Amino acid sequence: MIFYEATSFGLRVVTFQFVNKDNKNIKIRLLPMVHIGSEKYYKEVEKYLEDCDRILFEGNGFKSWKIKMRNNEKTARKLNLVTQKELNLKQYKDKLIHADFNQESGKEAWKNLTIIDKIKYNIVFPIWTYFQDKNITRSKFVKYFMKSVEDLDLIYGPYMDEKERIKGFVDDSREKKVFEELDKIHKEKFDEEIQIAIVYGAGHMKAISNYMMNKLNYKSREADFIEVFKI
Repeated sequence: MIFYEATSFGLRVVTFQFVNKDNKNIKIRLLPMVHIGSEKYYKEVEKYLEDCDRILFEGNGFKSWKIKMRNNEKTARKLNLVTQKELNLKQYKDKLIHADFNQESGKEAWKNLTIIDKIKYNIVFPIWTYFQDKNITRSKFVKYFMKSVEDLDLIYGPYMDEKERIKGFVDDSREKKVFEELDKIHKEKFDEEIQIAIVYGAGHMKAISNYMMNKLNYKSREADFIEVFKI
């Protein structure tokens, strides 16, 4: 299952609608997020959210993520694009469910990293990112999404390691927050249709969809493209 498509024309994501096999009243819309895109992209995502009853969203209160978001803003300006901050989730405040680290849970996960891991994450990776983005163009940004998982592992050589402790911190720990919220929802009984949306980074969507299909008995029913930006 592919959640984004990178070509010489630009970048677009794939949004899937899933239905629960055990209770067809429950539907989930996966909305893969790219943290930098066009204003139109984020407006299109908002359109999908209008008919949703609950929205699971990412938004990390941990300090290191705030630094990363500031770097994204600089990169977006270079590309004449905007960041995910343009996605106006506040208008759906009564439907929102935070499915990510807060300050407390982020600090707890951070404790599991070694001193070397923390140096890699706070110093080595930001330096690597700075030089990568120094001469960034839309074409170069799209090429990043053309890389295979194996290629990305090589790129992140100084960042990841064989034990993947940092990957566990960046990806696995946060995805568990999504799984926990999904489990809570599925303990409820729904006699009427409910539409749930999951607004999360595109790189997390494979793990989330696998959990939905293998643990919660969902199947994919339809898919649409959303253009992130053109080159």
